[in-house]
Amino acid sequence: MHPSRRSFVKTGIYAGLTPAIFYPLSSFAEATPDTNQQTLTSSEWNTLEAISGRIIPTDDTPGATEARCVNFIDTMLANDKGLLSFYRAVLKEIHQCCFSQHRRSFDQLNISLQDAFITSLQNGYINGWEQSAIVPKVVFDTIWAHTIMGFLADPKYGGNFNYAGWKLTGFPGHIHLLGFVSANQMQGNSKIPTVWGEMI
Repeated sequence: MHPSRRSFVKTGIYAGLTPAIFYPLSSFAEATPDTNQQTLTSSEWNTLEAISGRIIPTDDTPGATEARCVNFIDTMLANDKGLLSFYRAVLKEIHQCCFSQHRRSFDQLNISLQDAFITSLQNGYINGWEQSAIVPKVVFDTIWAHTIMGFLADPKYGGNFNYAGWKLTGFPGHIHLLGFVSANQMQGNSKIPTVWGEMI
């Protein structure tokens, strides 16, 4: 669906995420140590994980699934009941549309059908969409933004597992926590230590 996950993720950083998609910082509580869903049902979790997995697919490096972006979103939803209601309505509508068209839930569709459905969401039209108060394009933009955020946020918020997003984008983490950084390192003339123990 996208030519390069690396360029896609960087587009998410530099193009800016739609301000309306951001929510109060109180929504971003630190995740619990496990990855069991706090708010989403198993079917909701599977659908959202499959969608985020096509937004940042796995190739030779980890994607949204391995980075546990759905865990980030689930943790966020536990702290924002209004957003949770939005997601519940959206995921129910997605399930109904997929089942109506293919007799399968989204996560059971093959990759081609999943990508086609997501592209339709992005283009703003889904055959059989009944939620007139919720625009498909807004659904895409919201899940897209939260997937990117889960991929790049500090792992303590439930996503970016094993620093997948930071490794992909070359961000070493909060290097001020690692001690002194030299002028040469800041200028890119020598390598910088990362929070996961490598030099880049």
